[in-house]
Amino acid sequence: MTVDFILVGSAVLLAAYVVDIAARHWHFPAILVLLAAGLLGNVFLSDQQVRQTIDTALPVLGTLGLILIVLEASLDLDVHWGNLSRLAQALLAAIVATVGLSFVLGMGMVWFLGMNQYQAGLLAIPLAVVSSAVAIPAAQRLGDEAREFITYESAFADIIGVLLFYSWLGSGGVATGFAVSLLGGGLATIAISVVFVLGLYLLMNRLTGHVRFVPMMAGLLLLYSTGKALNLSPLLLVLAFGLFLSNLPSLQRRSRLLRRWGSEDFPQTTKEFKAQVTEFTFAVRSIFFILLGLWTDLASLLAIESMGLAAVILICIYLIRWPILWLVRAPLRQGLVWVSPRGLITVLLILIAFDQTDLSAKAFPTGAVMWVVLVSSAMVLLTGRRPQDALFAKAQGDESVAGCGTASDGVAQPTGDDRQG
Repeated sequence: MTVDFILVGSAVLLAAYVVDIAARHWHFPAILVLLAAGLLGNVFLSDQQVRQTIDTALPVLGTLGLILIVLEASLDLDVHWGNLSRLAQALLAAIVATVGLSFVLGMGMVWFLGMNQYQAGLLAIPLAVVSSAVAIPAAQRLGDEAREFITYESAFADIIGVLLFYSWLGSGGVATGFAVSLLGGGLATIAISVVFVLGLYLLMNRLTGHVRFVPMMAGLLLLYSTGKALNLSPLLLVLAFGLFLSNLPSLQRRSRLLRRWGSEDFPQTTKEFKAQVTEFTFAVRSIFFILLGLWTDLASLLAIESMGLAAVILICIYLIRWPILWLVRAPLRQGLVWVSPRGLITVLLILIAFDQTDLSAKAFPTGAVMWVVLVSSAMVLLTGRRPQDALFAKAQGDESVAGCGTASDGVAQPTGDDRQG
């Protein structure tokens, strides 16, 4: 059995890597293929022991994936004076979209599905979170400005959605408890995170030898577990750690203490750590979505109620997205309307809601969640397919060539600042 798991796991990762290469080349969401593979395997899976193993492994992988996604998103947030306006624009879009859509979907569930406000909020917030893992690759062919906006917006949406969900989960549906958890717990977490992050920074600067990234990841997981044990917002600790690393050069220019604590080879170590996080996130996410397909209740997926509910949710997502993009004056608004996919965070948070409350699949079919993930991910294929979208992206690329001299195939390439080192 052990050898079988190793063989299957290795084959899955290699196949997922091939799918990822093909997805980047032909511009389709890899998540669709991974989920489809899992659903296909689900049809032929009859071993109950394997199903029980999947039931156990899915939440663990999901939690690990959640930590890695928030870390990866925060490592991409390079804050400097030159991009503050774009950051503010993306942050406003993420806040309005996440909060607004959560409210609309939540009220709909209260009125039409008979849920109480607490249950409705636990389901609505995850459905309002944009998946950065799907959105960012989809925006690559839309030009530099649109790509940058989607990168920041989806990263902010991931982080904001998770913080809102856990605050609402801990509040029991009480508004004052939600506010205290979100603001009070957040401020306490930020204060504590400064100590933890500086401690990790000292540890990382003193790591020598060939083994460096395992202690860094262990320290990060310790950071998360400690925050969870103290009833804080542990993902804020992860966010603080990622933001600290991504903006360390500018922080060092302003702090003699950080310069004195830092080692000469630490910038290179940070770059290598980011690369490791990206690869580890890829592996966890790939396995998670295949297992999710194997775990999915096919009867619920094929039920008319699931399809109808998913259709209503999707209509709300895209009807709300257009005015928000117009409000913040996002670049290439017509193309970005379709870049609003749902993914791992949505699925994981809903699984947590089912696990920690009295919610059940009867009240809200899991098949509807899967349809939302599948269809919203497929909709990004419309991005840049229309002639006006492609021409606009090409114009952006040509302007970037004139200004920076860095473009290829009509799409502006990221600068050194955009790549975050």
